[in-house]
Amino acid sequence: MVADALSCKSTGPSVEVTCMRIFVDYSLVGLIREAQTKGVREENLKIERIRGEITRFVLDSRDLLICCGRVWVPVSGGVRQIVLKEAHKSRFSIYLGVTKMYRDLRLSYWWQCMKREITWYID
Repeated sequence: MVADALSCKSTGPSVEVTCMRIFVDYSLVGLIREAQTKGVREENLKIERIRGEITRFVLDSRDLLICCGRVWVPVSGGVRQIVLKEAHKSRFSIYLGVTKMYRDLRLSYWWQCMKREITWYID
């Protein structure tokens, strides 16, 4: 009987599959909450472009303003740029074009002219 390299059994460590873990940064929720309180002030309603939309906002259990079932992300505080950066540069998203990134973000977030701002960010 002759043993070749393919028939030899290995006694080394077994192969382990590890799952990827996604850590949720709860400081983003706090930043959005603070920016929303600044954004709904009377002097900022024109900048935020929500003068007619403010009646559709609802508070959820996290004290975030929700519009159309999605979290409203205001201009105030630079939170939009943080959300766009996290969505585009995440290591779990391979390459996001404008349409793919918009489809992913619109599931959770809402703001006026969202697709236009995503296009400007990608370009």
